Order: sequence, then structure tokens, then C-alpha cells
Amino acid sequence: MSKRVPSPIGLRIRQARMLGALSARELDRLAEMTEGHTSLLESVVENVRTDTLAKLARTLGVSIDWLVTGEGAEPTADVVTSAIETARAVHQAKKPAA
Repeated sequence: MSKRVPSPIGLRIRQARMLGALSARELDRLAEMTEGHTSLLESVVENVRTDTLAKLARTLGVSIDWLVTGEGAEPTADVVTSAIETARAVHQAKKPAA
């Protein structure tokens, strides 16, 4: 039995996530995806829904085009970190007041 190789999209998701020092679990939370979705995308899924790509791109501060093709501006740690901070603020603002 051969081992599955991660898809190029999955590798780019992981690359951007690691630039922002973000766990897969937190990316799931910030991008409003189900728990475990990022891990699945990074490991075996080859076809990613457009709405999921949009959530990931927005949260990670990268373009959908870069996630899909690898073309365009290569993400930097500063850009990814800034996008993640924005996503955290938005997520926090959506929480009901205690």
C-alpha cells in the first residue's frame, strides 16, 4: 500500500499556517471550520470547496490563487501574522458578551 502524499494546496495551507505559528485547531476555529478540517486538508484532500478556500485565504492573509496554484505573492510571516491577528479580533468581537 502506498502512502498518500499531501496535495499542493494542503502543503501551501500548512506553509502559511506555520508562518503565522498557528495550530491547525486554531485555524479551524478562526476560519469557522469544523475541528479537524485543516488537518484533513493538509494531509489528504485534493479538492477544496471555494468557500473553504476563501475562509482560509482571508484568515491567513494569502490569495486564493496562491493557495490553488502557488502563483503570485509568496506569503510572509508579517502578512500572515497580521491577518491572523485581524481574524482573532473579528472572532473575539463575534463572541456574546459575558
